[in-house]
Amino acid sequence: MPSPSRRTPTSRPANRPGAPRRGRGVTPAAEAVTTYGRPRLTRRMAVLLLVLLVLAISYASSLKAFLQQRDALATARAQIAESTQALEDLEKQKARYDDPEYIEQQARSRFGWLMPGEVGFTVLGEDGEPVGKGPELPDASPAKAPRPEWYATLWTSVETAGAASAPDTPATPPDVVAPKKQDEGQ
Repeated sequence: MPSPSRRTPTSRPANRPGAPRRGRGVTPAAEAVTTYGRPRLTRRMAVLLLVLLVLAISYASSLKAFLQQRDALATARAQIAESTQALEDLEKQKARYDDPEYIEQQARSRFGWLMPGEVGFTVLGEDGEPVGKGPELPDASPAKAPRPEWYATLWTSVETAGAASAPDTPATPPDVVAPKKQDEGQ
């Protein structure tokens, strides 16, 4: 039993300025919840959400730039690997042309060349034309005629303009009347 000198207060203490205000039998946890069960949006929570939103946007733009750069780097590496492989293939082909037997084999297959003393055969069809496509030399592109110099073009246009026939017009304009000749014998 409590001693009579110590008495527990049965009444509530008066609200002090700055002290949290409590309603009737409402606990602090229940104060943060509205009647619908949602927590109230406080200023601290709004600031925190705003900071989180700004961070998310800045990280998203950085992540987008990172992913684009990673894709560009992967594309560049693939192009380098492809170019390296093509260069190696060309080096191998160049090395093949150092072999005289390979050159001879290419001349025989591509151009149908024969060595001295060999006899070449061409199979003809019933119409007298060769059967199959025989080796052909590539057509040399016809050389383009050189363009005349600018002054030659200019002189040609001057000559053409001077040689053009003028339309049939009277020697004098129609509004000018030619004077009549006087007869000497009058």
